[in-house]
Amino acid sequence: MQKFIIFSVLSTALLAPELVNAAETTELKVTGSVRPPACIPSFTGDGVIDYGTIPAKSLKAGQFTALPAKDISLTITCTAATQVAYRVADNRTSSKVYGIAGPDVFDDFGNYGLGRSDGKNIGGYKIQFTTNNSADSVAARNITSVNGQPWYANDYGNVNADIRYRFGFTTTASAQPSAFKQLVTTLRVSAFINKPEELNLTHDVPLDGSATFEILYM
Repeated sequence: MQKFIIFSVLSTALLAPELVNAAETTELKVTGSVRPPACIPSFTGDGVIDYGTIPAKSLKAGQFTALPAKDISLTITCTAATQVAYRVADNRTSSKVYGIAGPDVFDDFGNYGLGRSDGKNIGGYKIQFTTNNSADSVAARNITSVNGQPWYANDYGNVNADIRYRFGFTTTASAQPSAFKQLVTTLRVSAFINKPEELNLTHDVPLDGSATFEILYM
């Protein structure tokens, strides 16, 4: 028994230096990430307005030809209720035909180009909101702002082809964009073909309009 006690004391003494050298601190970590809401826009039909085949003989000399207006649905879905606006850039702005969307100079603000063929401008189109808008199933009004200035009612629903303009929707009497998780709106596209003498009609002339819708978080 006595030998056993001595052995135990020696063993304890030999272990003591290891305890002294052991770490005297430990770390508490706080992790995670702050993730802002994300909003995804999507069009029905992959965002394509298709006018099919347009007979060249339907174009009248000296006149712009108006094509039937077509509607397309735009949905913006957010991960949480979010206050957003958006702007639109014309990807074919160099092909704009001035005056094709209307006689007033203001009509050209909403005039998007339809591309070029053989170096000639094919035509243009304009985009307008209808009154068929809902934010989280509540009817919403169209509103607009220029360069971040105060918002105002966009009663005509015009979507100007100028990135200075911001477009939004409100479900209240206030002219400020409302927060929503899902917005559903209908856009109306009206296209116009240039005067036939301005085009090379010896072969097919493909319409090539393209515009980018950009979400802006507020």
